[in-house]
Amino acid sequence: MEKEQSLEMVKEDAENWLFGPNELPLDDEQISEFITESDLQPSLKKELRRIFKNNRLHYIHDYLQTRESITLSLAALHDIGNLPDVESSLCIIIIQHLLQQNTNSKLTNLIDFCAETFGSFMYLDEPVIRASEFLSSDIYNHYLKNDPVLCEIVFGNFVLQDSQWVRFLHIPIYTFCYAFTTCMEYRNEEDSDGESCQEFWKEVWGNNFDKLKRTIKYNKETQNSIYYAEFGIYYFKNYDWEGRMYRMYQELDPFQFNRLYVSPKIEGYLNQLSYECEESKVLNHLSLCKYEFYYDDSGTPRSSTAFISDELSMFEI
Repeated sequence: MEKEQSLEMVKEDAENWLFGPNELPLDDEQISEFITESDLQPSLKKELRRIFKNNRLHYIHDYLQTRESITLSLAALHDIGNLPDVESSLCIIIIQHLLQQNTNSKLTNLIDFCAETFGSFMYLDEPVIRASEFLSSDIYNHYLKNDPVLCEIVFGNFVLQDSQWVRFLHIPIYTFCYAFTTCMEYRNEEDSDGESCQEFWKEVWGNNFDKLKRTIKYNKETQNSIYYAEFGIYYFKNYDWEGRMYRMYQELDPFQFNRLYVSPKIEGYLNQLSYECEESKVLNHLSLCKYEFYYDDSGTPRSSTAFISDELSMFEI
């Protein structure tokens, strides 16, 4: 037993050395215990338990999966009777909670810091960079070096650091800040046709090689996994971050985002399917996705693979 524990400690130390410090993941039982033992209002506890048990697609799950994220989220929700309807509202509540504890720091400084920082790592696989790179960056020098209050907020909540690496925490907050600042920037511009905003969104997602989606059935549940080709060109390499970016813009500026980015994407994909009969559209869709289906010996479908383009990624997310 002691030997096994020693091996686990060596493995953990090696992972920290290679990939930097990480958040502490929680299982379902631990998450339920956190909710039960919190000092949230009874109505909100009840709502969280219901969502956690019955609605795995609700945005709140992303805020409960680690010790760091659930601690911050439950603290921010202390005085709230119900969960906000949209994720961006929760992000604002969390940011305001942090600033209420540090009244000398400005809201815009924290939002701008998170926005610029997300832009520096959003195309990476993991939110990890070398500590020396971060501490010598323009972002650190501009926002944190001469602002001890904001520095304390960031290193106390948004960053894990060791001697080699910096890991950024609470990615939903970073994503919100990035989407919020860019929405404000382009909303104030004089370009009434939105041409600059449209070009910006095209640059954010870029033109990517198809991803591979694998779907596996386990009894009554279905598990989806996304894979990236080693030889392909991708902007976002983290499917969760890509999806959250879509959702944030949908919440913060739905009219412009749908008009300038989503609708042209949909129209482009429909053109690939052609405007013939429904059967031709289905066949063209299957051909574009290169679907493959796998069955067990009894003929029961077990899994499938398909290529998904940028358009299909957007539809699914």
